[in-house]
Amino acid sequence: MEIKFWESSTVKLTEYDFENQTLTVEFKNGNVYEYYKITYEDWRSLLDAESIGKHLNAHIKGKFDYKQIKP
Repeated sequence: MEIKFWESSTVKLTEYDFENQTLTVEFKNGNVYEYYKITYEDWRSLLDAESIGKHLNAHIKGKFDYKQIKP
């Protein structure tokens, strides 16, 4: 498991579970989402992104199954 804290206006942290290919995103407003079937390459691409928010919107949201964990 790998956790990354972000200097972002919207994202507090991300956590990637290598074994289950699950990405957990905690937003600064307290909402938490899990995204499923996220490959290691997807995770690395997210880490290398210039903007976490823009990358999530362009490459993760709407492209992977997800579940809201905490409203």
